[in-house]
Amino acid sequence: MLSRLMILLLSSFPLAGGDRGEYEVKAAFLVNFTHFVEWPASPRAVPFYLCVIGPDPFGDVLEKVVGNRTVNNSPIVIKRFPAAADGKSCDIAFVGDVDRETLLKLSRDLELGHVLTVGDSLKFAERYGVIGFIVENNRVNLVLNIGRANKHGLKISSQLMRVAKPVAAGHGEGER
Repeated sequence: MLSRLMILLLSSFPLAGGDRGEYEVKAAFLVNFTHFVEWPASPRAVPFYLCVIGPDPFGDVLEKVVGNRTVNNSPIVIKRFPAAADGKSCDIAFVGDVDRETLLKLSRDLELGHVLTVGDSLKFAERYGVIGFIVENNRVNLVLNIGRANKHGLKISSQLMRVAKPVAAGHGEGER
């Protein structure tokens, strides 16, 4: 568990290599969230789906980071949706650079599903999703919306809560 926590704490190290380095760190976070988030038990015997919705900033980095990893003995399968799509089959959905209307629709559509929504658009966790990536001082940091995680039926570990900034009080119900 300690090595997983160390990987999760990648945000304490400076980024290298511009966008590619940034998205390598973000890909590592996405995969390691599987160790720090608990999804409700699912009767389905399918892979664990890690989805990218909208423009894909990862390229082949996500495949390299995922490798042959599994979640509860289910292989992690990467799905890509170039535009807003039904992400309800996703377990983790990284929402790329899409417009505000699409973010609001996805937020509403995925709210009742057990989907960990992650994004790096401005105030993503505050307005639309569960976890937002923010880059400050050349480091990737996390913003966590625990209220939205609870609505999605997700249990966030205390280790993840310690390294993420909480959404400010009064935020988190979506921008209207």
